[in-house]
Amino acid sequence: MSALSSLLDDLAARHGVLGVLVLSDDGLSVAQAGNDPAADELAAVGSAALRQLGQLGHSTKQGKLQTGVLEYDFGRVVIHPVRDDASLLILVRRDVNVGTLLFALSADADALAALL
Repeated sequence: MSALSSLLDDLAARHGVLGVLVLSDDGLSVAQAGNDPAADELAAVGSAALRQLGQLGHSTKQGKLQTGVLEYDFGRVVIHPVRDDASLLILVRRDVNVGTLLFALSADADALAALL
């Protein structure tokens, strides 16, 4: 197992995490872990969302996106750019507190950036 696969598997094994996806800025799935079979669709949609979130940060003079947590009826999507050309997208159950995940994510994202 590669170091990248191991890191993603560790993230996917965290309590309440449904799936983990590394996506490129051009909408391609780079790597994934967990149970989500729609990685290609998520990569395309996630990449488009990142562009819009980046524009929002620029328009509001808030700078570059660090981490986004989007809440939906049945769960959350955490999106975290790890490099200029790649981001991490994590699907999380609605009933899970994402605070500890976000805290751990900073170290995991640095390790992920080094592996890409």
